[in-house]
Amino acid sequence: MWRHSRLLFALCSLFVVNLSIGSAWAKEPPMLMPTAKQWHQHIEHNLVRYWMQPTAFGEPEGNFPTYRCFDGSLPDPKALCEALDQPWIKPLLGRQYTRMISRQVYTYGVIYHLTGNERALALAKSGIDYLLAYHYDRTNGGFVSYLEHGKPGLNWRQRPSQDQSYALVGLAFYYYLTRDSEVEKVLIDTQNFIFDKYRNETNNELYWVLEDSDDNKAKQQELVAQLDQINAYMLMAGPLLPKQHELKWKTDLAWLTEVLVNNYHSTEQMRFYGGIHHAAAKASFGRHNDYGHTVKAYWMLYLAADYLGREDWIALATDGIELTLERALNFTPIRALADTEARQQLISHFGADGDTYFWRGDENSMYAAWWQWAELDQAAML
Repeated sequence: MWRHSRLLFALCSLFVVNLSIGSAWAKEPPMLMPTAKQWHQHIEHNLVRYWMQPTAFGEPEGNFPTYRCFDGSLPDPKALCEALDQPWIKPLLGRQYTRMISRQVYTYGVIYHLTGNERALALAKSGIDYLLAYHYDRTNGGFVSYLEHGKPGLNWRQRPSQDQSYALVGLAFYYYLTRDSEVEKVLIDTQNFIFDKYRNETNNELYWVLEDSDDNKAKQQELVAQLDQINAYMLMAGPLLPKQHELKWKTDLAWLTEVLVNNYHSTEQMRFYGGIHHAAAKASFGRHNDYGHTVKAYWMLYLAADYLGREDWIALATDGIELTLERALNFTPIRALADTEARQQLISHFGADGDTYFWRGDENSMYAAWWQWAELDQAAML
């Protein structure tokens, strides 16, 4: 069996706090893992205080709410809290996203795994039961992306493949903890569904969606359609499956990792493209062209390569992680430099495309979002 200690190390690093990327790569002594006491303090003072509130449990229990305020309270439509009183959130408050329920299942699994809190494990099970009762599409296969006022919001061909991957993240971790036979079957069936229905033989990759919707187009070729299958469930659950299914997943993982390297990686720029369906999707201003997605792709490449025994991919991933951490640590917005000589020095050091290497935020953040720091921290701990 593959060394799950490496995967557990990666999983646990999701919950490290105040970890500086500089300490791992700036010629300082190697960072030590947090002590057991520090892990427990983090769980109790951060995760438990928010996720073990009754407002998180849903009615019925397992019907986890997608939206809660920073203090844990549920939204009041007549007086929205500041966190939810945002123009990009308010139109979506009637939706319950499958991935959010599954991520909450994952969170309860982590709380149980590190503390033995059996109430957290029971909550994880209630979330899975709700997902399978209301979000699992037993007619078409896979999971719905979201329910809107209790009804599926998209037809099955319009659901992004990334939504399918994150529907499984909680199930995969619960399976790791329990080896539940019903969850095992859903994991196997949904993985078969994804790699059957979403497999694009023409472009040799996974489709983003199979049919256009208001928000997504079938022509899109997206990094996260490939990457998040690896990240969300394949590495976590695959090595634990019965042998015939593990071998099938391992073959699919090898193919998908090859897709990442051959289709989405730039050897010249040493980064991953967020999309490849248009030149703009590869550019610095395109979505998912940021340090977070690039280092996450190298991180998953490293873990997959270790499982598959691919030393060449391990070397590529190691070089990519080191370089991405260096770029993020020494970030300077090149376009903002008035000094031409300094600008040229940075371009010379980081590559010909001087605008490529910068913190990529989104319309709701300036420069780095919190998850980019998290993904850099996780990769730094390998």
